[in-house]
Amino acid sequence: MAFFFVIGPMFIKYLEQIDAAETNESTYLDDVSAKLVELYSQNAGAIDQNVTYSPDPNDIWASLNVQPKAGMRLAVSTRLTGNQVQYRRFVVWLQRANPDTSAFDPATGTFTPGTGVPFRVIDGEPIQGKKYEITLQRMQMFASMLQKRFQTKFEADPLRTLTINHFRPISGTCTTTTDDIPCIDTYANVMTAASWTSLLSQDPAAWTSAWGQPFTVSNLQDSNTLNPPFTMAIRTALPWSGSVLVSAIQPLN
Repeated sequence: MAFFFVIGPMFIKYLEQIDAAETNESTYLDDVSAKLVELYSQNAGAIDQNVTYSPDPNDIWASLNVQPKAGMRLAVSTRLTGNQVQYRRFVVWLQRANPDTSAFDPATGTFTPGTGVPFRVIDGEPIQGKKYEITLQRMQMFASMLQKRFQTKFEADPLRTLTINHFRPISGTCTTTTDDIPCIDTYANVMTAASWTSLLSQDPAAWTSAWGQPFTVSNLQDSNTLNPPFTMAIRTALPWSGSVLVSAIQPLN
């Protein structure tokens, strides 16, 4: 009985200390994980621009203002391909043994923790997916403005002529008036392609992708200029190469 009353409280206290340590580690890793998500979101274009990305963990911890714990490890995958985007996975963990039996496959972003190893996985797919969604919404909004302008021009035409392409100069040539969208025969930076402030009463500075790249536009390339419904192309580059294309389409009703 005496042994129980002496050892029992000590054992309980020991268990409480272990529980407190695990809670502290969990909170710590949650904080590091949240900061890595923010870092990824703010630098998503640069992080996924190239196939490989090999940051120095010390630089990462410094940029996050994180004091790394003993046994702190960081691994980053190569660029992975999802349904619509390309992305990376970051893994941060606390080594429990030396040698560390934890394994990370950079080609798949798969992490297999060693026994009792606490870790967090930061998946870039939802981060880049959100960037893609925002970019697409901005492009569609711009396309909607062009379509509304087309509709307004059509309704102002006494003849309501469907065969006039209001995405290009109404002269049918590249001779423009101040109220015409000029001929943009090859893709051009939206900032300088036309005087959108007067044509749409909008500042084109907002027409960028979520990665900070300006839209490019053309009313000839990737555009239908032959028969109704006429179209005008809006395009922007993706960080991992390729582009997103949205078309403004002539309203027919």
